[in-house]
Amino acid sequence: MKQALAWAVTVVVLLGIGAWGLMRWQQPPQALQAMPAWPVVVPARAVDIVLRAAGPGMQPVHLVKRGKAWQVQDGKGWQDADGQAVADMLGTLAAMRPDRIVTRNPAHDAALRVGDDADRITVKTADGVVMLELLVGKPGPDLVSTYVRLAGKPAVLSVNRALDWQVRRPISAWLKTKPHAKDKGSGT
Repeated sequence: MKQALAWAVTVVVLLGIGAWGLMRWQQPPQALQAMPAWPVVVPARAVDIVLRAAGPGMQPVHLVKRGKAWQVQDGKGWQDADGQAVADMLGTLAAMRPDRIVTRNPAHDAALRVGDDADRITVKTADGVVMLELLVGKPGPDLVSTYVRLAGKPAVLSVNRALDWQVRRPISAWLKTKPHAKDKGSGT
């Protein structure tokens, strides 16, 4: 009985090693898996940001820098935006780097939610140059990475930042909060 169990364990281990070797053999060499050129986001040069969340009822968020302040367009026109929230998002985008190539096969775009109808972040400079146009897919399995695709590029990448919540924030979350008026009560 013990000898049969030992043989069974040995066979399972050898099959596992063989399957791992077969998978490694079928993957292209690392030289062919070179990362695509990654855009450089310079927060100080960003003046126009559009966040488009896919899905019914989702309104695009348009942020524009006017002078030193950011504004967001809502149903009432242009309102003051929370500059710190915008700076935090730009810092996240500037620090973001791809960890790995997930796939170059467009057949997987829908499953990873990075098709042409995906959530999208576009960042432009004052002269209209697009610094970043990124299709934002679903969160990675570790919940701190995100599947993304650079617009017009086939490769789906995993990046080291959670981005889906940034794109899906409603317009109201980007508005600058007004300070509360002091209590006019008893003066205490």
